Amino acid sequence: MARRGARRSRTVQVAALVAAAAFALAGCAGGAARGGGDASGGANGQLNRDATLVVASPSPSTILDPALSNNIGQNSFMAPIYDSLTKVDPTLQVQPMLATSWTFAPDGGYLELKLRDDVTFHDGTPFDANAVKVNIERGKTLQGSTIAGRLSAITGVDVVDPTTVRLRLQPGQGASLPATFALNAGMMVSPKAIAERASKLATDPGDSGSGPYVLTSAQPGVEIAYERAPSYWDDTAGLVKVLRMQTVTDNSARLNGVRTGAIDLAQITGSTPVAEALGLIRSGAVAGVAADTVGASGLLMNIRLGDMAKPEIRRAVAQAVNREDLVQGLFSGNAQPADQLYPKDMWGHSDGLVEQNPENPQAAKDLVTAAGGGTITISAPTGSTQEVIANALAAQLTAAGLNATVAQVPWGQFDAQFQAGEQQAQINVLQPNADPGLSLAQYVTGGYNISAGDAQVRDLAARADDPRLSTDQRAELFGQIWQRLSDEVMWVPLVRTTQAWVSTPGVTPADQMPWVRWGFIDVRTIATTAAS
Repeated sequence: MARRGARRSRTVQVAALVAAAAFALAGCAGGAARGGGDASGGANGQLNRDATLVVASPSPSTILDPALSNNIGQNSFMAPIYDSLTKVDPTLQVQPMLATSWTFAPDGGYLELKLRDDVTFHDGTPFDANAVKVNIERGKTLQGSTIAGRLSAITGVDVVDPTTVRLRLQPGQGASLPATFALNAGMMVSPKAIAERASKLATDPGDSGSGPYVLTSAQPGVEIAYERAPSYWDDTAGLVKVLRMQTVTDNSARLNGVRTGAIDLAQITGSTPVAEALGLIRSGAVAGVAADTVGASGLLMNIRLGDMAKPEIRRAVAQAVNREDLVQGLFSGNAQPADQLYPKDMWGHSDGLVEQNPENPQAAKDLVTAAGGGTITISAPTGSTQEVIANALAAQLTAAGLNATVAQVPWGQFDAQFQAGEQQAQINVLQPNADPGLSLAQYVTGGYNISAGDAQVRDLAARADDPRLSTDQRAELFGQIWQRLSDEVMWVPLVRTTQAWVSTPGVTPADQMPWVRWGFIDVRTIATTAAS
């Protein structure tokens, strides 16, 4: 079974990464990426280190403080600025970054991290064990922190020596921390910046990071601009002089931007845009790759609000869904039906999941009739692929007798509204993390909180976070959680889509960058051989 192929030992010891060209990274996204055109990018030429590169994605760039970021896509905008304790490579495995190794105590009482000794924040502050202590304590206590839940297993931080930090853990908790530290919860900010200008970090990080780039200007929701840092410890990153990351919500605008040369690398999603992009890649009009995403587009429901609080209406919603119609009608086959959060090639996938509410339009109608009708308002970001899915799903639910409508929400308000309990339901893309425990904290028991405090889910999640358990033992517990979510219809998985990443000639192919199968990328290793 696929999940059995990925083992995480209690002690992780990995040699320091050998400096190499950015596009010589080992492996790609599990065989799920496919290329065409000039997909070799700069692998066969000399790097242009004076280049300016423009990257466009639909994700909003609203917050640049790792402790306050509320959207997983915002990691793309923060990764050039901050280094994290760990990272996830293109093969979906957790690897060292600022932490060179990590070890859980035999009794699970602590997690010990060994740290690099050659890293300095750009404001001159050394990165060391004290910096880790300051960041973790801030993440746990800062008002409005979006990472406090992911750090809740940590009860205290002990500085053993400058390159060793020990995280004391709640009994039976903390197994997911190494993967947690690969995203914004593990991004390190200079202690000096935290002490002197913490309130400005969200919009003006300045030189508070130790990453390959330093921010030069920020227009939230429009463009974040960076310049290569004067010095950086990793020769495989910071390979262009100027990096500009733009939020462009329209697929056609992103694709046309690459065709005209105004944009160098862009993500393309949705049925018609992806089909068009793949055609252009095959013809050689643009370079690029296609990658099957790990994220599952699905219907998230606030099971405490309105008719979503009625189990029979939620079951009717699940039984009214025709996933194959969505795959073929919306995505022309460039998608696959999804029945759970994790795809089969990640160890969090449950082979034993039994769908208790399979497609059955007549049964859905009968449930709605017996309940005296039902109303559902599905929120989706304006102009997004989610909105297209929401409209198609609303039609399926209407055919089952539900009063289903779609509400357009601006990108910048979309996630916060649901998490505040202001939306009855929404179409979103849930991105399974390298460790399922982190996904639970982000979507199920915290963050979006789709389980709404369900006692059985909460108990299973707590048991699965025990670092003394083997991967197989934890996978069994996660499987029980996925079954509970399905049985109670706390959300309805729909499809996993194929995305295209198109680029101008010479640009590093996106499938060689971390996180690409999650629908966003860590652009720190982007490079080009093209002339400026």
